[in-house]
Order: sequence, then C-alpha cells, then structure tokens
Amino acid sequence: MIELHIDETAKGYSAKEQWSLINKKVEYFPTLIEAKQWINKTYKKHRRHPIRFSNVENGDIKKVGYIVGFHNDDISHYPVVKWLQRDWITFHESKLLFFK
Repeated sequence: MIELHIDETAKGYSAKEQWSLINKKVEYFPTLIEAKQWINKTYKKHRRHPIRFSNVENGDIKKVGYIVGFHNDDISHYPVVKWLQRDWITFHESKLLFFK
C-alpha cells in the first residue's frame, strides 16, 4: 500500500510574508500507479519539482515526492483572499498489520 503524505503550505503575495503550514493530510492507494494518477488528476498541470533524498552512506539519490506550486484563493466571501500555495507530497510504503 502507498501513502501520500501531503503538507499544504501557504503565504501571501508580499515578499515579507513567511510560509505557514495550513493543512496536513494522508491519502492511501493500493499501488504507486494509482497514487500518481491521483496526483495528476488533483494537481493537473501545476508546476512540480521533485523532492530528492540522498543516502550519504552509499551515495544513492532517490526521488521521494514532489513540491507542487500554484496560486490559490477563497471565493466563498468578499473580499476574495488570495495566496501562494506549495504542497509537499511524499511517497511512503506502508504494510498493514493484522493482529488476532
């Protein structure tokens, strides 16, 4: 089973504003292919940057997820609030344990 850990961060358009964590969630998928299909459907053509992990001991570098950046807004009320958003998505393999 594949878990996607998603940390949603946001900040206003001012250069002086800081990034803040606004939401954390986990999505579960039976296969890696289905997890990637969900990312493609959810984030469509938003710009993605790979997150890489380097194993210092043996020098391996693995892609472990994506940072997806986009503009977002809340149009549920006036005035409309707009912000920059970066979602940090990391892949995790999980094994379900069953106890008797």
